[in-house]
Amino acid sequence: MENLKKFFTSYQYYILVILVAVIFNSLDLGIVGLSILVAFICTALIVQDDFAPIMVTIGACVYALNEYPVTTTYYIVFGVCLAVFVPSLAYFMYKNIKNGIKFRLGKYFWPLVLIVVAYSLGGIFSPYFNFGSFGFGVVISLCALGAYLLVYNFTKTSFKDLAFNLFTVVSVVIILEMWWCYLASGDILSLMQNKGVRVGVGEINLPAMTIGMWIPLLLAKGLNTKHDYLYVLLGLFAFINIIFTFSRGALLFTIIFGLISVIVFFIKTKKKKNISITLGSTLAVIIVGVIVFWPTIIEMMQHYINRGFDDTGRFELYELAIAYFRDYPAFGVGWQVDTYGFVFSQFHSTPLQLLASTGLIGFFICLPHYFQRYQAFIQNGNVYTFFACMCMLICEGYGFIDQTSTFAMSYIYAVILMLASEESKKKNLEVDINSDLVNENAVISKD
Repeated sequence: MENLKKFFTSYQYYILVILVAVIFNSLDLGIVGLSILVAFICTALIVQDDFAPIMVTIGACVYALNEYPVTTTYYIVFGVCLAVFVPSLAYFMYKNIKNGIKFRLGKYFWPLVLIVVAYSLGGIFSPYFNFGSFGFGVVISLCALGAYLLVYNFTKTSFKDLAFNLFTVVSVVIILEMWWCYLASGDILSLMQNKGVRVGVGEINLPAMTIGMWIPLLLAKGLNTKHDYLYVLLGLFAFINIIFTFSRGALLFTIIFGLISVIVFFIKTKKKKNISITLGSTLAVIIVGVIVFWPTIIEMMQHYINRGFDDTGRFELYELAIAYFRDYPAFGVGWQVDTYGFVFSQFHSTPLQLLASTGLIGFFICLPHYFQRYQAFIQNGNVYTFFACMCMLICEGYGFIDQTSTFAMSYIYAVILMLASEESKKKNLEVDINSDLVNENAVISKD
């Protein structure tokens, strides 16, 4: 049992999670892969007392299920998964509390509760409010609240390691699934030019954003380590993959905040010579590659060339969001109004989505959480909190032009990064206090 417990916190386990998610998704057996990952989760809940590997596996589950017809089999599989997961989670919480873990709400709890209230009541006095709208709002917000409480109370791994492992596993799953989709298409150039790749159940935009968020955490992890240049190369690898997602928004905000991250990394590193050589030689290889393969690269980048800076219909959605808000300013129209064929209200802008779906009341109710986000990163910040902030700003920036407000994982990413930042501040404070004590003792000894 002890060996199994250790396995769930090992790199070998995370590699297994990646392989299951990617292979079954790519073979159009995503529902089988999802079932296997849920089995991993339930086993870990029974044998583990650390929620970190479970949270990472849940992150992989988001991209484990490819498009699957909603049939009786679909509901049966999900029902069985849920029926096994709920008692396993209850047992996990029970044994931790029995072993002395005190269940705490923490300072991020009530602002997240307010988001649940805002999202649940969105559209309540509009004709568009129905059970589906209510349920969707509840699911999005409760995912964030539930993940926060479980991670905050039952994570034995450091929050910084949890954040890094989560983004690493999810990003690798996305990248492998993306390239499998390209290679299996039989016409890679056509798929690239038409941005036809899909990862999990959705298109590539939000996955591309996740890969972008991985880059600042790679730099934070590698800063002043023995193999810091490897983390820089991994960051470059991630960036190249964002280019090949053909998500213009994700690429734009990754360039902005990723470049700032690289500059700060270079300023803070103690191995400027090694990093300069790594960046310089890599840039030289890229330039030579671009020159040699220029015609092919132009073909591959045709999507960017064709689309340029067009709004892809977003301005119409923005106008629609403003119109809905104008008609129902107090509580908005909820999450299931007509937005030109989208399944759920997706106005492709987080501020406009909140205003249109939850109204002014919901918008202001959500503000305490957003205030806490940046308080966690900025107030008494350090190098780690800077990189965590850059990670979150990629998500927030992209959220101005896409539907991150309807993507539950964006809130889960946020609370984990907030907890990691607070942990980092606390450790810094402990170091400062210990340093003061050492200096005071030295003065006393000298006297």
